[in-house]
Amino acid sequence: MPFMEKEKYQLSSRCRLHPSNEIFRDQEEHKIHVDLNEWRCGYCKKVFRAEKYLDQHFDNRHYNLLNVVSGSVFTFLSI
Repeated sequence: MPFMEKEKYQLSSRCRLHPSNEIFRDQEEHKIHVDLNEWRCGYCKKVFRAEKYLDQHFDNRHYNLLNVVSGSVFTFLSI
């Protein structure tokens, strides 16, 4: 969040927007962009032709590795 970094604003660790509460953070860190049409899963090293297929792979094979807090996935409410 560039604005928050620029203003040196600190989020409470209890805030849903805090990076440690991001459920997909670990998966995003395990995406390896090898080449234009080559993505690799950092967990099992399987190779994909597009990032969207790697995302589907995470949903199907590595869902258990999501950063789920207190047994529930955070959802955002529309205002």
